[in-house]
Amino acid sequence: MSKIAHLSDLHIDDRAPINRCDEEYIQTIINKLTFVFEYCKKKKINVATIAGDFFDAPNVSWYTVNRIIDLLNKYQKIHLYIVLGQHDLYFRSFDEQKSAIGNLLKHSNVHILTKKGTEIFNRKWSLYGMSFGEVKPYKIKRCRATLVIHHPVGNYNDKHVKPLSTKKVNDMFAGFDVIHSGDYHYTTIKREGKTLIVNPGSLVRKTIAEKDMNHRPCFVIYNIINKKFKKVYIPIRLPKEVFTIRRNEPKSEEMISIPLIVKLKEVKKNKGIVFKRLLLEYCEKNNISVNVIKIFDEVFRTVIEGKKR
Repeated sequence: MSKIAHLSDLHIDDRAPINRCDEEYIQTIINKLTFVFEYCKKKKINVATIAGDFFDAPNVSWYTVNRIIDLLNKYQKIHLYIVLGQHDLYFRSFDEQKSAIGNLLKHSNVHILTKKGTEIFNRKWSLYGMSFGEVKPYKIKRCRATLVIHHPVGNYNDKHVKPLSTKKVNDMFAGFDVIHSGDYHYTTIKREGKTLIVNPGSLVRKTIAEKDMNHRPCFVIYNIINKKFKKVYIPIRLPKEVFTIRRNEPKSEEMISIPLIVKLKEVKKNKGIVFKRLLLEYCEKNNISVNVIKIFDEVFRTVIEGKKR
């Protein structure tokens, strides 16, 4: 009993993301968690931390909640210590009884972490936690402890999130042996001085974005005695088996802007109905979101009606 399993961003739900084509999406998630729990059972690991977004929404179906409760009942010796992510919060309320998480807390092997700390392994180690919106500087005397937070951490640039650098996190939370973060869905593991900063990334690939396709879901095992870690990959299926592009997600401006600008330059000499036809043909061939096409169509209609007047 000297090892801890770290997981992040499970996003459990029975409603499949728009590009997933699993026969039963919730079963895919349960299969992955079963792999994790069976590994822990075999290695006699009885403690796991989860860095937020346990569920994909605070109001997932009772079917989803019951499937997870049934799974947890099979592994009652494994205690889950969690923090809450924004997807777990009902209208950002920290009253867990208003969300699906509240039903899990009725079971003895699920616990929410706070800054007060929780001692484990006969007081040989402590676990602290900060849920979404609670992440603020917090320092302790180095005392063999793990801090679990729901906030993106890493040395990367992403216009959609504002991550804390690993150095910044190490400065903000001095004294912890391990800082386990969530929210960012891609694996980050780095040592800053004596501190291990770890984010295993999301349990499931949710989109057909290149980053998701390259992501290999995993969990991390940390040994509190020798302070070494091991990354364990979770089995996944080939993208062509679980993803479809027929129900394509709306593309971001960044994804469509460059090829679209090139096409606009090619047809800039064309006007009116010819330009419209070429533009709509481009959208159809490149799986541009229906919502974007509707906007283009409305613009053309407005311009043409304006000229008629």
